[in-house]
Amino acid sequence: KKLKESEERLRQRYNEEIRGIEERIKKMKEKYKNNYIYSFEGVVTAYSPYEESTGKSPNNPDFKVTASGVIATQGCTIAMDKRFPFGTLVKIEGFNEVFRVEDRGFKIKENRVDVYFEDVDDAVKFGKQKRKIYVIKLGKGIDKHN
Repeated sequence: KKLKESEERLRQRYNEEIRGIEERIKKMKEKYKNNYIYSFEGVVTAYSPYEESTGKSPNNPDFKVTASGVIATQGCTIAMDKRFPFGTLVKIEGFNEVFRVEDRGFKIKENRVDVYFEDVDDAVKFGKQKRKIYVIKLGKGIDKHN
């Protein structure tokens, strides 16, 4: 009998803690729900560092080097229109990562976003998708050309 009472007290305490955690998660989601400057519906494509996307081969000294001068990194690097300065932080619907505008592309205009993938097959598989884009913070980077 004492064991059952002890189990019941533990279960109640556990349920109270879970409710408390769920409530904190709910409050955090609400607090950060609109934690962005603005959002828009965008066309999201993918690219890789290889010739198919960049015209560069692995023996090119600028292989994987972005327009901003940094090395492209999967889960971080995206290319966007010049309206979005280098360093702009962006969340893309369906991704857990927060991306940084580090690259440009001559086809990347207006509401298009190009997500960097290390593997060309992953980039091709991703294809072209409509997604909600959330601009979190504008960067301060300057394009060298124009």
